[in-house]
Amino acid sequence: MMTETSSSAELSGQYIASLVESAGDVSPVFERKVRDIFKEYISTEIEYDQWYPVPEVTDTYQRIARQVGSSTMQEGGAASAQAVEWPDHVTRVADGLELLNDMHQQAHRGGEEAHPGGQYLVETEDARAARVAVSSDWPYTVPLAEGVFKGIVKDLGDDDAVPSLEDVESRHDEEAAWKLTW
Repeated sequence: MMTETSSSAELSGQYIASLVESAGDVSPVFERKVRDIFKEYISTEIEYDQWYPVPEVTDTYQRIARQVGSSTMQEGGAASAQAVEWPDHVTRVADGLELLNDMHQQAHRGGEEAHPGGQYLVETEDARAARVAVSSDWPYTVPLAEGVFKGIVKDLGDDDAVPSLEDVESRHDEEAAWKLTW
């Protein structure tokens, strides 16, 4: 179950806008529904350069997952990962996974919590596999995280890289965990 949060932290609109726009890749009807849900619960059009309260974003993401579906959330997560402006030294999937949590933390500001947006947890296993997870305080949907991991592979992987996530047992400090191969 997702963590309820009363955080005063905010999330960058860049990642939210990517999710909204990616819904249009699924269908124009889905994009309109996602935009309508954001307008209803956040009361504004999402702007790349604005910041939005984590509790409202969390609630809105959960509503989107229920009303539009988990595949839309996965597509949104993949689009968010592909919207990341990676530093020049990040050229491989493993590099992106290694930097993912730091970039996730930078997409948040304010709040009293050490990690108001939860955390991405990564253990590289070899050149094309890693154990990946989201922390137990992860406030966003699990399908969003699945999409982010797959999006990194699509963005940084070789031409023959195909992302695959296999559920693995979560540890006590994890909301969900997978073996990611590419």
